[in-house]
Order: sequence, then structure tokens, then C-alpha cells
Amino acid sequence: FSQSMRGATLLGLLGLFRALQASLFDDALALHEAGDHDAALGLYQDFVASTELQRDADGVSTALHNMAIIQHGRGENVLAVELVSEALRARPDPDANFLHTQGVVLRAVGRAPDAVAAFRAAIDADPTAGHAHLGLANTLHFDVADRLAGVTAPGGAAEEAPFEEFRAAT
Repeated sequence: FSQSMRGATLLGLLGLFRALQASLFDDALALHEAGDHDAALGLYQDFVASTELQRDADGVSTALHNMAIIQHGRGENVLAVELVSEALRARPDPDANFLHTQGVVLRAVGRAPDAVAAFRAAIDADPTAGHAHLGLANTLHFDVADRLAGVTAPGGAAEEAPFEEFRAAT
């Protein structure tokens, strides 16, 4: 092969690989939307693995975010926190939806002050993101009320952090 033919072959293979990646992501998204979360999760994982050398590839952050949503729905919130955090690191810009998801899963694992920060970051990223405003309001209202009432945190341990922790976060 000549140098130009090798280059054309490599470009052709790269184009085919990217088309397969896009198809994999589209299939995962379709399964996710259809409610087949087990199959979708597997394809999202395959898609992310296929992009390991190009972490800024289109769709990686969305796949990780969607995996976090699936894991949250399964009650696997510690894993969901890891996935959405990785999704946010893979993005060049903050995304209000991703930050909202981060707030939701942080609250679910009992990290209300961090959830407040995530919801605030979502609002900073998109002041019109009503779901972020609602998440912030619910976290401040219910978690402060729970603390004042002496309700235990997820996992059964009593919350010891004082109310001032929330006041400082607001």
C-alpha cells in the first residue's frame, strides 16, 4: 500500500468505527426510553468502553449520565454519584440537567449540603431550570425539617451536623 492508500484506509476505518459507536449509543438510548434498563445499561457501558481513548467523544457524558439515572432508579445511589460525577468531568461545560441529577443522588445518599451545592450549580448553569430550583427547595425544606425533628439519615445513623451547616449553604 502506498502512504495515501493507508491514510485513506485508516480514515475509512475510523469513520466506520464512529458510525458503530453512534449506532451503539442510539440503540442504548432507544432501549432506555423503552424501559429496558438492563439492556440499555449494558449498551451504555459498551459505548463508554469503546470511547476509553477519546473521553471527549460525543455522547460519553450523556451515556454516563443516563447510566447514573438507571442506577438511581435501582437504588444504587453510591454508584449513581460516581457515574454522574464522571459524566460532569467528561463535559467541557456545566450542564444543568447533569448537575440536577448529581443533586438528586447526593441527597439520596444523605449528602444534603453537597446536594444543595449541586442544585445551585445547576441553577447557575441555567437559571430557567425549574427542576433544579425545585430540587434545591425540597432539599433545604425537607432535610432541614428532618434534622430539626431528629430524623435519621439514610443508612440509619443520626445526623449530627447542626442547622447552621444549611444556613451557611443558603
